[in-house]
Amino acid sequence: MEAEEKSWLTVKQAARELDVPLSRAYELIHSGHLPAVRLGERTLRVFRPELERFLTEERRVVAS
Repeated sequence: MEAEEKSWLTVKQAARELDVPLSRAYELIHSGHLPAVRLGERTLRVFRPELERFLTEERRVVAS
């Protein structure tokens, strides 16, 4: 069960993994770019495989 719990991240944990401000993580969720599930009225969780998919599929190469 412990490994299962680590599969679900709080928005704060997801923001930390993405190295973005918490407000940006919420923007990504509310825009539909980063899938999340709502538990109750105020709690959101991000499934780690979805976070990893976001990182690989939504990335853009920036020219230097």
